[in-house]
Amino acid sequence: GCGLCGRTDLQKYRKINVCTESFLPDYHDFGAVTGNEKYVLVDVGTTTIAMELCDGKLNTLKTYKALNPQTKYGADVMSRILKAMTKEGAEELRILVWDEILKGLKSFGELIGDSEVKILMAGNTAMTYILFGDDVKELSAAPFKATHLDMKKAVIRDINGRLYVYGSNSERIDAKDTSSYKCHYGNTDYCVGKTENGEDSTDNFANQCTEHQKNDENSKEATNFENTKSEIECIAMSGASAFVGGDIMAGIIGTGMGSLEEISLLVDLGTNGEMVLGNRHRLIACATAAGPAFEGYCSNKLFGSEIIGLVCRMLEKGVLDDTGLICDEYFDTGVTIGGTCMDNGMIRALQLAKAAVAAGITEMCRNYGIGFDDIKKVYIAGGFGLYLDVKDAARIGLIPKCLESKSISAGNTVLPGLKRHIADSKELPKVETYNLAEAEDFNDLYLSNLNLTPME
Repeated sequence: GCGLCGRTDLQKYRKINVCTESFLPDYHDFGAVTGNEKYVLVDVGTTTIAMELCDGKLNTLKTYKALNPQTKYGADVMSRILKAMTKEGAEELRILVWDEILKGLKSFGELIGDSEVKILMAGNTAMTYILFGDDVKELSAAPFKATHLDMKKAVIRDINGRLYVYGSNSERIDAKDTSSYKCHYGNTDYCVGKTENGEDSTDNFANQCTEHQKNDENSKEATNFENTKSEIECIAMSGASAFVGGDIMAGIIGTGMGSLEEISLLVDLGTNGEMVLGNRHRLIACATAAGPAFEGYCSNKLFGSEIIGLVCRMLEKGVLDDTGLICDEYFDTGVTIGGTCMDNGMIRALQLAKAAVAAGITEMCRNYGIGFDDIKKVYIAGGFGLYLDVKDAARIGLIPKCLESKSISAGNTVLPGLKRHIADSKELPKVETYNLAEAEDFNDLYLSNLNLTPME
């Protein structure tokens, strides 16, 4: 989740660990911002899109958050990649997200006024590929080598009070490819208002001829965006690999772990589980699939952190054993606890996801040449981390027991990371990435962490 929304109902059955951004640096100490412009920060998550409008001194003026509309095609990244394998599917996914981003930008309209505006965004590699029109085929199968990890640029133009997005090749990237359309009136070759048969082809108002614009002015809802600057620069942070995108790079910057002497661990858990370990001398990163176990289940309005809390209560009551097996009395019907029915499927999904993360942490420590005790701080990021009780996480073996007291529920680290990147203007940290599946004994580590027992 975006980590911006609040949940007050969770306290019904457990304590909430809510962390403010106090662990982050004071942006005003960097001195790189002038105070004359405004910034729009965008976290393009697989599940949610979170935006923040800041003034020139990086004070938050307004926020915007929404469910990523792509979720109707699946909760996980792979489902989006498969959808984007066709030109039509890729266009649809791309347009859905840009439309949501433009909605957020329009909601900031009155506060932006006549200021110079810059947009900085970050997302995982797949989301960034889709958003900027890169071919996702290379992300769909081994060896998962991403070749479009560089910083992305786009321009948002205000034309007649309407917003349009253009890529680096000056073509629209928030609309379908309309190069084959011809003007119904025959006034111009580039008008896409109508097909030759006179049927509506697209709402690409900016590229319609004058005649079509006149006809559409009364039928299209004008925006409240009245910025006098005709173009707004939009930049997406570069990623490190197919598994470690710009959102994790922003998280590294936001926590400051890449500038510290002490070794820290960043764990960002959602439909993907990305992890970064290291300090200013060396940073390593990897990722693992998690499915809905950490993001939660929309059908019963559960966060993943709530599921972990409920599982711990079931373990305490003795209706669930360490292998994840529900006792005979409730085996077929599931256990209703905290107003939610927990069944074998939900528990098994959690086991599979937490085993992958635990194995990943173990493998990363081996790669780095350290033990769990050498880690001085753990940042648990995302909406998942915002509400997670770290005692519960340690109880089921999601994180090592010795790191329980060193863990911070950091919430959304992407937006603070984008802020800090603007403020200090430094180069992105260098990160070594590797595929966990290629680790020699990863399967053995994975299987050994399936039980709901603490990691020692």
